Amino acid sequence: LNFVLIVTDSYGDSDSINVEVEGEFTAMLSLNIYPGWNWLSINLESEDMHPNNILASLDVNINDIIKNQSASAIYYGPENGWIGSLNEIDASSMYMLYSSNEGALDYRGFPIDPSTRSISLWPGWNWIGYLPMGELSVNDALGSVELEFNNMIKNQMASTIYYGQEDGWQGSLNNLRPGDGYRLLVSTINF
Repeated sequence: LNFVLIVTDSYGDSDSINVEVEGEFTAMLSLNIYPGWNWLSINLESEDMHPNNILASLDVNINDIIKNQSASAIYYGPENGWIGSLNEIDASSMYMLYSSNEGALDYRGFPIDPSTRSISLWPGWNWIGYLPMGELSVNDALGSVELEFNNMIKNQMASTIYYGQEDGWQGSLNNLRPGDGYRLLVSTINF
């Protein structure tokens, strides 16, 4: 991993230094969880992606639920944990978590390189995760998607509609950010 370190002295003069880091490093994702439904995604990975591991920091109650577009799991208490068809959290997917309690989802894992991971899209609604470590505009985040008039993306609080190349995206959702889950409506298949 290479990055540029900018060093500024007490006189305001700065110089840049190229730094190379070898090996793997972990990052922390911390999400506020509220009572009720929460749309989320996890942009970090580890060897154990089971909901019991990913959601371990939460104060959950029996019958709390986590689901993606095709699978779900229900919390059956501390002895049994999360049980259901959802056995692994996938960074490419959006999840809806029903929590009885307020809390923080704190998870440490390895960052994902978005340039090496694609998210397959099918006509209709797709529940997608957000892979980058930083916030991106809707245009930049969806730059590789083949878009058509009236395609839409929304998170739990905001949405935006695509009105063609000339008018672009119009709506209240301007940027995509880590931890948020998104529903993306597309008209054509994208890989």
